[in-house]
Amino acid sequence: MIHRFYILLMLIMFIVGSSIIAISPTIEMSKIEKRTLFKREDFKMNTEIDKQVNSILKDQFYSRENLIKIYYKTKLLCNKVPYKVLSGMKKIKSDIDTGVVYIANNVIDLGDGYLMNNVLTYAEDKANEVQQRGYNINEISLLYPDISFYVYFPTRIEETLNIEDTNYGLNYRYLFLQQLNDSIKTDALKIDSIEEYKNYFYKSDFHWNARGAYRAYSDIISLIKKDYDIDSPKKIKNELFYESLWHGNVSGLIGQITKEDNITDIELKDIGNYSFYINDELSDYGTHKEIYKDSGNPTSYSDYDYYYGDNVFEKRFEFHDSSKPNMLVFRDSLCNVNEEWIASHFNTTVFIDLRLNDDSFHLEDYIKKYSIDIVLVTEIYSNLYFNGNMFIPTD
Repeated sequence: MIHRFYILLMLIMFIVGSSIIAISPTIEMSKIEKRTLFKREDFKMNTEIDKQVNSILKDQFYSRENLIKIYYKTKLLCNKVPYKVLSGMKKIKSDIDTGVVYIANNVIDLGDGYLMNNVLTYAEDKANEVQQRGYNINEISLLYPDISFYVYFPTRIEETLNIEDTNYGLNYRYLFLQQLNDSIKTDALKIDSIEEYKNYFYKSDFHWNARGAYRAYSDIISLIKKDYDIDSPKKIKNELFYESLWHGNVSGLIGQITKEDNITDIELKDIGNYSFYINDELSDYGTHKEIYKDSGNPTSYSDYDYYYGDNVFEKRFEFHDSSKPNMLVFRDSLCNVNEEWIASHFNTTVFIDLRLNDDSFHLEDYIKKYSIDIVLVTEIYSNLYFNGNMFIPTD
């Protein structure tokens, strides 16, 4: 009798839910998940009808965004238990233990609305992969002894904390560095306290803010300046802070129930004139910034991605000064903030995002075409160590 009742209840819910979906306006985008939703108009009778029906019910369910938020708020209330995190870098205070709370979906609250996800743990296959990445870059450097190679690590908070008394993040970096010969110069964004991390990164997103990007830019230029006669890091002319509020990618994992962020930017003195190309086509740099200044983000995508520009396979800056060296940079989305600043110190700078490589990239072709003097690798640990598409070809 009870089973029949539940079957009847589920049937009623399905009918009511389907009816509401049928008469409700179609939802195009999920602001929380930052993705295009499956719509009634996308339904096709000739392919996988059951999956399509499931997608419609899941994506067009009445008030789905509010229900997602309610779900994660409940998870947050139920999970008010300190997550065991111990200090990893010597200057990080151990009293952070009491302020770190696990929420859901591998997201941890660091306090003041700052979120962390993907806590690093050890696995043999991951360690082997990290070693292979370091070995691969080392082998490439040996193929081109006349080119200077540099690696810059954009340190994330996940890499600086000990989990269960072991620092997996720094262990992975050590394995990577072990594979590099002495001619490859390295540096990293140094985070000596939780407060310093909060100064460099957005609350709800894994990307650094303008101050973090400027610190990384200064580190990179100072590192290369030891070997090349290039300008010192440029001074800050203006810091920009926008009132528009947005939720980052990490916040989206828990229904955007935490504090919102404000986009920040920095303008430098004496950037100079240049030509800018996207995938070898002449383009305008920073057009979205001007739109954002006037009216905010007109899309449902991440404000970070919109303001700093979409990820593309190749970007090229030409500053038309042949007295300066040419550089090839393997990068990810973190470079969207400081790529112009970095490029201003060189003649030609080509930024390559191998996550978007269609197998047409050949390192030797780029080295010859642009007379490359310097190769810089700067990618967040998840891309540098573990993302299969970031494996730099050895040709």
